[in-house]
Amino acid sequence: MMANQPDIRSMIDLPPTETVQTAADSSPDDTNLQEKLSLCQQRDVIKANRPDDCWCLGLGWLRRDDIPWRLNKDVKFVTSPYCPCSEGESNRLKQEVREKVERQRRIDVWLDVEIGIPNRFWKFRLNTSPLPSSVVDLLRSPAYDDERFEPWSQSSWYFWGPCGHGKTGLATSHAHERLMATGESILFRAVPDLLSELRSTYGRAEGPSENEVLDQYADVGILILDDLGAEHVSGSGWLEDRLYQIIARRHREELPIIFTSNLNIQQIGERLGERIAWRIVEMCGDNIINVQGANQRDRRRLRGDE
Repeated sequence: MMANQPDIRSMIDLPPTETVQTAADSSPDDTNLQEKLSLCQQRDVIKANRPDDCWCLGLGWLRRDDIPWRLNKDVKFVTSPYCPCSEGESNRLKQEVREKVERQRRIDVWLDVEIGIPNRFWKFRLNTSPLPSSVVDLLRSPAYDDERFEPWSQSSWYFWGPCGHGKTGLATSHAHERLMATGESILFRAVPDLLSELRSTYGRAEGPSENEVLDQYADVGILILDDLGAEHVSGSGWLEDRLYQIIARRHREELPIIFTSNLNIQQIGERLGERIAWRIVEMCGDNIINVQGANQRDRRRLRGDE
């Protein structure tokens, strides 16, 4: 009788049967070794009826985290989660279909007007960015099984510099890269628009409450805050406090923010308050980038794009 699937997963990386047999003979009272020997013997029966190049014992695939670095005495290195057997090929093709559907879903999300990406930035991509590769390459997605992927997918960024140098295009390009890699939800807002939205919650009988608006910005997967510092809030305790609430809550929950601003961090502290500036520094760390180079708006005018 074939063992159930969890047992098969544990069989795949067991040592050769001969090795376990020797150890079990030396310790006949060791129930753990006896159980391992039984699994090895079941594995040998299954393997005898599988194709020579099959390592999955009929499962077809394993999650990448479950794939052992080598398999048994054959020292067979496995780099794909799908076995070359027919079951593996069937699972691979099914996964390709699922990935195609998911990719289209993410594209549909990107084009959804509700996320707020301005039309002019929909088509911006890192691979066509005119900015230096030293900047662009930092924002590209590592491979999913790369140890750098998780910290990259959780990172916050602060792009600052003069108007027209490509900060918003860089932010939306990076957001698109993140969406394609992780499928997270995205929300784009110019900070003056965000603050206007918060103001509008007062004195009206219908529509979202202030807390609902704050929750929307605090809980979304990836938040792009464009043009931070364009609206002066220092001295306006209410506005400064609401902006701080969003940033601090996302910092606490380890949810990323992509900031763009004409101001450096010191200037942000002077305009928006030190506590906001320090939260940005804590979130972004080394990911505070001075976006320099030719004025991209001037380039577009020269090409006749504007």
